[in-house]
Amino acid sequence: MAELNKITGMSVGQFGVAVSTVIVDNDNIFIDISSYTTKQVKLRSPKALKTVTLSVSFTTDGSDGAVYFTPGDGDIDRPGTWLGMIILSKSGAETHTQEFSLDVGREF
Repeated sequence: MAELNKITGMSVGQFGVAVSTVIVDNDNIFIDISSYTTKQVKLRSPKALKTVTLSVSFTTDGSDGAVYFTPGDGDIDRPGTWLGMIILSKSGAETHTQEFSLDVGREF
């Protein structure tokens, strides 16, 4: 369905800071996701050792495809490239974005 860019700037142990992205189609046009009632992101750590599911919120009203999620304490616990996918649901229908990467650096 949609394509997300690579997300960078995260560090191991970072939490409480919102990670923002915009859901776009294959032509980089914003997708209106305002009618979706359930929004989640699933993140899978390097080597698939851990999967984290977080709630996703609209940055505005969802019509511009802008969303964010906020990792909690202990969610991002290892460096490397995490893989993610946003899952949107409404009225019994579910759709997924294409897989995206979240580059996580070492803790300083």
